[in-house]
Amino acid sequence: MPDKEQFHYFLLDSNYRVRLVGSPVNNPRMWQLYKTRIAELNQ
Repeated sequence: MPDKEQFHYFLLDSNYRVRLVGSPVNNPRMWQLYKTRIAELNQ
């Protein structure tokens, strides 16, 4: 694991592949990316 905490957060797809890396906590832009990717993965 990287030392920077922001890289300890990641979004996985249904095959456990990493789809997004970064912390959405206190980061509105990253939170928006997470919501977009989650919606895409649920289609």
